[in-house]
Amino acid sequence: MKKLSSFLLSKVLYKKVYNEFNEYVGKLWDVYVSSDHGMPRAIGYKIKKGKEILNCECRNINFYDDNDKVIIKGEGIREIILQSYSYLLSKHLLDRQIVDINGKKLVRVNDLRIAEMAGEYRVVAVDTGVLALGRRLGIEKIIKKFYDLFNKKPEDSLIIWDNVESLEMVNNNLKLSVPYKKLSKLHPADLADILEDMDVNYRKKVFESLDEDLAADTLEEIDPEVQLDILENLSQSKRDEVLYNMPNDEIADILDEVDKDTAEKILINMKKMMRMK
Repeated sequence: MKKLSSFLLSKVLYKKVYNEFNEYVGKLWDVYVSSDHGMPRAIGYKIKKGKEILNCECRNINFYDDNDKVIIKGEGIREIILQSYSYLLSKHLLDRQIVDINGKKLVRVNDLRIAEMAGEYRVVAVDTGVLALGRRLGIEKIIKKFYDLFNKKPEDSLIIWDNVESLEMVNNNLKLSVPYKKLSKLHPADLADILEDMDVNYRKKVFESLDEDLAADTLEEIDPEVQLDILENLSQSKRDEVLYNMPNDEIADILDEVDKDTAEKILINMKKMMRMK
């Protein structure tokens, strides 16, 4: 058996887990990670045996390739109560949208590259390619044959973790961290393009996290229809904060688009903020 120091999440999910006595424990159902220090770090494992789901940690765990068959062996496996700010790789990342910071666009996560680093397993890259999706669906060979028809070769599309921002894995319990830190470093015009492609819930979460100046600059760059959607879904305090930092001509354009009641509320709250300043 060959020990794997790097592997794709899809290759180890639903594979059998054994303890140090070679006793069957169950199948690996998902991997818990902590996102508080850069690349997501494995801190626990969801293991399914029959109808029972166990949340476990291991004193030591290794992944092996035995003639193209993955075997997982853990030592000191025990049930745990997980931290409230831990995330599941399959549940919170696979098939979810994630931001490619360098490409300045939303991409879909089709697989995850995991590597052992200093005795810990960490997510080092995301795979957004069609081949990764085909591998998970069991149609990898079909996809390769399709590409052969056009004399092309499908390739994995890996983006290192440092160059992506997860919309799902935001650690609200760590008050000192800045949510969506990588996104907040983008130019307002680029951030606006990304926000326009997000669904309403993610858009609200990201926009609420921006500081007042960046939020105001970004809102100016956004399509008018999406502007209204953002303003309607923002908290009252955030909306007032953003509008207070926008140029008067931009605010006038927004007031022209909203209904009379909303316009009156915006003006009243802006007057209150001006008095407070």
